[in-house]
Amino acid sequence: MPFKMGGNDDGRGAGERLAVDPNLGSVLYFGSRKAGLWRSADSGVSWSRVDSFPVKGMVSGPGASTGITFVVFDQASGTKGKATPAIYAGVAERGAGLYRSTDAGQTWTPVAGEPKTLFPTHAAVDAGKTMYLSYVDNVGPNGIQDGGIWRLDLQNGKWKDVSPETPGTGPDARKYGYGGIAMDAEHPDTLMVTTIDRWWPSDQIFRTTNGGKSWKEIGPSAVYSAPSTPWVYWHKETCAGTGWMGSIAIDPFHPGKVMYTTGEGIFGSADVTNADAGKPTHWGFPNDGLEETVVNVVVSPPQGVPLVSVVSDIGGFRHESLADSPEHGFFTDPFLGTTTGLDFAALAPQVLVRVGYGEVKNGPRGGYSLDQGVSWKPFASEPPSSHEGAGRVAISADGRTVIWTPAKGEPFWTTNWGQSWTVSQGVNEKTRVVSDRVNPLKFYSFHTETGQLLESFDGGHVFAERQAPVSGRAEWAEIAATPGREGDLWVSSGDKVYHSTDSGVSFVTLEGMEKVNAIGFGMAGTGKSTPALYMNGIAAKEEGMFRSDDAGQSWVRVDDARHQFGWKNSITGDPRVFGRLYLATGGRGIIVGEPVVAPGASTGQ
Repeated sequence: MPFKMGGNDDGRGAGERLAVDPNLGSVLYFGSRKAGLWRSADSGVSWSRVDSFPVKGMVSGPGASTGITFVVFDQASGTKGKATPAIYAGVAERGAGLYRSTDAGQTWTPVAGEPKTLFPTHAAVDAGKTMYLSYVDNVGPNGIQDGGIWRLDLQNGKWKDVSPETPGTGPDARKYGYGGIAMDAEHPDTLMVTTIDRWWPSDQIFRTTNGGKSWKEIGPSAVYSAPSTPWVYWHKETCAGTGWMGSIAIDPFHPGKVMYTTGEGIFGSADVTNADAGKPTHWGFPNDGLEETVVNVVVSPPQGVPLVSVVSDIGGFRHESLADSPEHGFFTDPFLGTTTGLDFAALAPQVLVRVGYGEVKNGPRGGYSLDQGVSWKPFASEPPSSHEGAGRVAISADGRTVIWTPAKGEPFWTTNWGQSWTVSQGVNEKTRVVSDRVNPLKFYSFHTETGQLLESFDGGHVFAERQAPVSGRAEWAEIAATPGREGDLWVSSGDKVYHSTDSGVSFVTLEGMEKVNAIGFGMAGTGKSTPALYMNGIAAKEEGMFRSDDAGQSWVRVDDARHQFGWKNSITGDPRVFGRLYLATGGRGIIVGEPVVAPGASTGQ
């Protein structure tokens, strides 16, 4: 598409922006954020902008970056095999948020009478008779102060507020809006809606069987169970299943089946009609194979668990099994909502360190584990330069020295788990520090803006300048030390990749590989003396992920053009399984790759 989708931008809960004509399936509409309304007449092969739609770019006010919020068809207005005449589109514009076409999208007119201080984000239509819409005063998922559920009589144009509750008038004057809305296809007077941005008490689901004349709360008697995903319990006895509830859907063929979205994933029930008889409803977390986390770092120690990860929002995990969600949920003590740095001691792989963002009042925003993540202890304090926490962390090969470079601060080292911190001399902010994977006294620092390489031979106390393998585009900068080989360094800087075997005294340029943003290592191939080397970059004009079994002399591509998995924050091979690769993606969770070897071949994709 010739515009950005903004999948993680504010207002991401609005929709559905993409709609298929129920009478003519080759016709699709898509409401963009900043480029107006678009139409396809060939099942999405090609698209053109609907120039007759009044909103062609950004709107004004709090919905400026959200644009068109939904498209819905009134199926009853047409016949099978022909484009549906009646189409409605929502726009994030207060008081001017609903448009209608009665000629299959050729012309559009605003629908009069809607709430003046709100705009719609979801809608459901009942066969040319009634339309229900959820309204908010801001795009969300945060900052919503007001909202409602409104019913529009499509025959006489009259509006009515049928909200389950009115925000700001409850016992604690809470402020919130309404997110998802769904209609039972077989019983159009039966609807379900969700609140959004109601943090206390938590967000709620309401159900009506009489068109909004009265509503029942689902939450008080709902039973939630997610045994296969312990992390959603947040280390409590029960899981809540609420928060950022932007969308809800009733199965059109099975009215008892309902799913709704949260910031954690999708929750679902198969017996929601129990609520109509005053009975409990039961909810699970049907998300196997569906993942939305941003994973920042993955490491695979040579002993113990196969994988340890740190992620945004939910800290990080000790993965004892690659097939199951970690039994003990995410890391705590400290809990770091978004964890940005992780390392293990190469010669003592049971020792881990991690750092991230968190509430200052909750203590240091970093910690260590002596049992490979089974239990954690927070550092005794933070470096003096730590204003926001986070950043990167490195631990010496023997696990005795930690160097923490906060997000907005210079590196500091400690040998007593943070009881005291000492500034590393010779380095400043915006450096990436890694430890030599053999010599405990060696650390390497690479400045991501200048391309300057520095080395410490005294445990990170003092860094001295070495050769500077700089080549322009610093945003591609990466540095990695090879396991099991002292002084063996790989540096990506700009368009070039460099290799040193003498601790940075000299470098050779790696031919045939450029623009590398992630470097990792894995088990060596049969008969090979060096670990498998993985890089995400460009080789022979192909962008993808590659493995080398001979220290970069030759490469095998391990993905293909159709399976690149978006942005990779980190990659690593498995030191115990040749060819296995772990990807830390920027929104698709952790991807595990296994080699596929053709018959008679020694290596494979």
